[in-house]
Amino acid sequence: AALYQKILDNKHTKRGKKILDLYDKYKMQELMFCCAGHFSAGKSSMINALFGKEILPNSPIPTSANIVKVMSGNGTVRVFYHHEQPVEYQEPYDMDMVKQYSTVKDTIRKVEMRASQELL
Repeated sequence: AALYQKILDNKHTKRGKKILDLYDKYKMQELMFCCAGHFSAGKSSMINALFGKEILPNSPIPTSANIVKVMSGNGTVRVFYHHEQPVEYQEPYDMDMVKQYSTVKDTIRKVEMRASQELL
């Protein structure tokens, strides 16, 4: 809390948001699986293969531009914008729309997908 306040006192609101995101992850005790690599190295293709369905966009042109968090849950997709309130969609949602959201970096901060079925 003291670190967060110090960051805000120094007018680093962007860093403050990152601290809050990290704290939320800590509270939830989430086990995260993360993929990183060069452009078009097959990260999204590998994740789709693990899930057994096309969840993330994949093509020879770099496509995933932001964080896409995929988990089991209540059948919703939440789109978090940089400067607007999040928008939520219920299953059945348009997968092409979700894939499109994962490619937009300028206005979208992250996408959270909570599938009603067990994914892994």
